[in-house]
Amino acid sequence: MSDEPKNRSRAWIGWALVSILALYFLSAGPAFRLWSEGYISSRIVNGVYAPLDWAYDHSAAVQPIIDRYMRIWAPSDP
Repeated sequence: MSDEPKNRSRAWIGWALVSILALYFLSAGPAFRLWSEGYISSRIVNGVYAPLDWAYDHSAAVQPIIDRYMRIWAPSDP
């Protein structure tokens, strides 16, 4: 038997994991915007995005990336 089916399934799992993590990160911006406009509570945002907040607090390399992305979603002042 060939190892090709096993390799494909492992690759699929890897791509799925990378996609889920990317979507998690990208969803933080809209969640921040909804929180800042009062549509969702801070308890929900703090609970769901606690790992992202931890990464921000503990990694100097991650901070500028998150800062730039969150500025895109920050509400504009009229």
